[in-house]
Amino acid sequence: MQNSETLKKLFAPVSKVELGSILPGKKFPRANDHAILDEHGNILSFCSSTYNLRENETLYKPLEKMMKDQKIPFDRKISIVDGTKFYVDYIIRDRVKSLTVNDILPKFSVWNSYDGTLKTTLKFGFYRVVCSNGLTRPVGNTVNISKKHRKAAAAEDGMDLSIASNSEIINSVQLFLSEVKQDMEVYEQMNQIKADVSKILQVSEKLKFSKNILETAVERFNMETSIKGSLTYVNENGELVNHEGSPQTLYTVYNALNYAIYNCNTKELPEAKLKRDQLVLAEVLA
Repeated sequence: MQNSETLKKLFAPVSKVELGSILPGKKFPRANDHAILDEHGNILSFCSSTYNLRENETLYKPLEKMMKDQKIPFDRKISIVDGTKFYVDYIIRDRVKSLTVNDILPKFSVWNSYDGTLKTTLKFGFYRVVCSNGLTRPVGNTVNISKKHRKAAAAEDGMDLSIASNSEIINSVQLFLSEVKQDMEVYEQMNQIKADVSKILQVSEKLKFSKNILETAVERFNMETSIKGSLTYVNENGELVNHEGSPQTLYTVYNALNYAIYNCNTKELPEAKLKRDQLVLAEVLA
């Protein structure tokens, strides 16, 4: 799902060096006495001596090898911001079995950064094939693990991903997959409760969403609930599929708002979009 140029950027070499080695004889603030350099010697960010640089090479490649060894089929979606923030989604090509929600794939995301603005983070959710968007796990079934980059940090609230082994990450993924049925039960309940565009208006007003998000969500809701054949999409096997049409339910309302969040403001960072999406799901479930 990504071209070779994007992969090259993801795995470009970086290093952490003392600023004194670049500017000898100078003094620097203790919190910024080191720098992260790219392969060409350009400074990506400043950091302290305690900052634990976790290179993408040591994070993503071993993880992907382990997934392949365990025969976990996956696609990869990569987003890179300013050459220092990295968002990698792993979409597992194994549809979740459900009676009423039949276009969902499990997904987990691993985020990393070289500038300290983004924690090394492991997040779980789902990927809805018909709209190519990620879905938040239902409230109460969330498993998100994140930590700041720092040396030998105490993992007081879970694993420290800046130093966690990939086997630990895989174990968390396996735990997530074992809990998928619980998430689907919530989605299925949402899909049994009738709702229309008035619910989109209500949620948008409550969360103070922009006019653009509101209008996009309403348009999406109407498109998804129209007759079969008016919406087509490419599935996980690369096949063009005619959408069967969705019922007018809370689940479709949530998905319409989710679609608007992820498609309206392309400059908004993934963590900000995820926060909005979590608020939407919580509000719809309320």
